[in-house]
Amino acid sequence: MEDVRAVRKGDRNTQQTASQPMRYVRAPFWSKVGTGDSDACWPWLAGRVGSGYGTCGPGIYAHRVAYEISVGPIPDGLTIDHLCSNRICCNPSHLEPVTREENARRGEKNRRTRSGGRSLASRTECKNGHAYVEGSFRWSGTARVCRQCARDRRRTFRERTGR
Repeated sequence: MEDVRAVRKGDRNTQQTASQPMRYVRAPFWSKVGTGDSDACWPWLAGRVGSGYGTCGPGIYAHRVAYEISVGPIPDGLTIDHLCSNRICCNPSHLEPVTREENARRGEKNRRTRSGGRSLASRTECKNGHAYVEGSFRWSGTARVCRQCARDRRRTFRERTGR
């Protein structure tokens, strides 16, 4: 079944598929992008959501529209990764369709701790000193969860609550 969204401006009864950029977005879209050198980032100049991504409307991300206008539909099951790690970049040469898992791995490499320390991906152990080796952790979204720490938390909870 095709994912369909109603066009937000213009005829309310008109619908379009999610794999095609919205008609009303095409014309003014590039006027809201700071284009320049083909190798440089092209920042989205209009609205942003709290996570820092550019938005063309509710649930419509600018980098996805830029990819669909310039390259074509985003393949099913894939998401768009910013090769430049700049969330407001709309340069199609900086955008690549990847799986969610690959996008999370790439994002983990660039993420820093709250104190600005080393990259989370470079850590070899959890905060309690348990080694990050194959099978010792699981992925929860983009974060590694130490299995031993999770067991310890469950045991402490059961002891405290009597469950």
